[in-house]
Amino acid sequence: PQVGAELVPALLPAVLCAAASTHPPDLSNLGRSIAVMLAQAPMSPQLYLALVRTVSAAARSPSWHLRGCLLPMLKLLLYRGQFIEPAGEIRDLLGEVLLQLLRDPQQEVREATMPLLSGFVRLHGEPARLHVLEWAG
Repeated sequence: PQVGAELVPALLPAVLCAAASTHPPDLSNLGRSIAVMLAQAPMSPQLYLALVRTVSAAARSPSWHLRGCLLPMLKLLLYRGQFIEPAGEIRDLLGEVLLQLLRDPQQEVREATMPLLSGFVRLHGEPARLHVLEWAG
């Protein structure tokens, strides 16, 4: 099941660009579906970390469509992250991505990020809650 898995982080930017495409809508829907499938694939902790880093880089894209397309995949990565070691490093990286998206200039991205941040804080407890409170203060 992990044949070619090392190629996933290299393929992800192209998949996300397809997901963010506004023309034609079928390409965008296919890209979003593939991104979610990639987040569900079996992966080693190293591959998972590489995917999270790729998503983190994509969260800095100038395209708000691309930043918004990250959220369904990010939701699955957040859930899976609680089972992968080293949990602290992954938690911190995912938390920074969420806070970055919460500061997004596009309102749709900010609104879609709020439930993810809430779930993230519930999953990771007091350290995540304190980090968000520190960020908000």
